[in-house]
Amino acid sequence: MAERRVDPEDGVAYTFDELAVYYKGKYKKQVIAAYWEECEPVKGKKGKAKAKAKAKAKKDTKPAGGFKVCVCGGAGGIGQPPSLLLA
Repeated sequence: MAERRVDPEDGVAYTFDELAVYYKGKYKKQVIAAYWEECEPVKGKKGKAKAKAKAKAKKDTKPAGGFKVCVCGGAGGIGQPPSLLLA
């Protein structure tokens, strides 16, 4: 079984081959290999880092509350947009 490590850039666990494919074209193989050594090994169940990253992403996407927005035009006059009131 291949070892998985967490990429600190995006928080997702990858095998070395997956990481190499992900960064292919951006960095040379030697740089990717050195970066792999800096990544932290996955602890516990496999895929846990992916689950945490997905849960964190879902947690941050709460819908906004019932806000009222009023956008008013500048000084007014010709060519100025009319005021817009959303409730």
